[in-house]
Amino acid sequence: MAQRIIDGVLSALAGLVSVLLSWPYWRDFEYWPESHAMWWLYIAAGYVLAVYVFYVFLGSLRTLFLHDEQARAPASGATAWRGRNGHELPERYRLPRNGQAPRRPGRAGADAGDLPAAVRLVLPPSRGQAVPDGIQYGGAGAVEGKRVFQAYNCMGCHTIVGNGADFGPDLTRIHADAGPAWLAAFLPSAGGWPTSAAVRVQLQNPAVREDAGTDDLQVYLRRYPGAAERLERRGGQHTLMPNLPLNAREVTALIAFLKYTSALHTEGWPPKPREDRRIPAGLAGLAGPAQAAGGGAGAGQAGAAAAPAAPSAAAAPAVSAQDPVARGRQLVSDLGCAACHATDRKRTVGPGWGGLAGHEVELADGTTVTADEAYLIRSIRQPDAQTVAGYPPHVMPSYDALIDEADMKAIVAYLRSL
Repeated sequence: MAQRIIDGVLSALAGLVSVLLSWPYWRDFEYWPESHAMWWLYIAAGYVLAVYVFYVFLGSLRTLFLHDEQARAPASGATAWRGRNGHELPERYRLPRNGQAPRRPGRAGADAGDLPAAVRLVLPPSRGQAVPDGIQYGGAGAVEGKRVFQAYNCMGCHTIVGNGADFGPDLTRIHADAGPAWLAAFLPSAGGWPTSAAVRVQLQNPAVREDAGTDDLQVYLRRYPGAAERLERRGGQHTLMPNLPLNAREVTALIAFLKYTSALHTEGWPPKPREDRRIPAGLAGLAGPAQAAGGGAGAGQAGAAAAPAAPSAAAAPAVSAQDPVARGRQLVSDLGCAACHATDRKRTVGPGWGGLAGHEVELADGTTVTADEAYLIRSIRQPDAQTVAGYPPHVMPSYDALIDEADMKAIVAYLRSL
């Protein structure tokens, strides 16, 4: 009771101060110039309203601080409902302890201490919808990933369940289509499409392996056909997306968020075009000779894909028979290294390779090292062993399992030629 009196006195004083500060307005008030009594009635109503607002504000503020005191109080014992000053908290301010809330006077029926039941009475059922708090990936949650998604303004180009811009593809189902390994290979170096080797490297990551359910690339591609399509159509090519300065934690959080969006029940979004749709008569001539001959679009694509297969097979022995520099250039292209590293001194996701071999490199710990053959090999096999100054660690995966000694010497020879 004493606390309410104090709140009432403080509210009255604050209301009086607010009326005095706004006195020029009340002095020139002329809506009822013929009735001086109405003027007094109106200013009295404004004063009462100000007192009420301040009284509610003080009560809300006290509740906030009392909850904070209770959170710092011991979790059990005689002082479980006491604040730091030792005073017992009023029952209306008490938070539940260990899932048990105090009984409220006048409550009949269900036990007020049954917190889950109380929540079920207030909140509507989720109808089996995915909840962000229930989605985890690599120790990161979907809520953390959403903050990263918003911080980099990803919706300025992409859409999620139809919300956002249309410059880039819809990302609602990207995790379900392409899987975590493809996302882990793409997000740190979004300026280039991942290659099969890059996805294979990511499958060595325990978090990726656990989420994908396999560490075998072929099994992964069968499980995520969207990744197989992207690798076949775009692997190793440049994208229209910039390289974002994402660190390893942000990449993990983004994958957790995209895993959550893929788990949403979107009522069929995004819409899929009908493959059996009719082509208007006026556009039939634009379908191409393959469709006119009855081969269809699939046959045309298959023929286009099969056409360069023979030259590539014939060129493979030629590349291996060339000098190590040419072999290293081919390996760098196949492994997708150019998505993160430039062949000149330009900085992208990682350091540029131009003039690197044989020169001093400043490391993150303040020391310097010469970029000799041993350093180059160690940087490829153990990227975090010696992180270059100005670049975040844990972004580049290890290629130790994919590159044998002969291929490593060829890559080093190529780096020395730049």
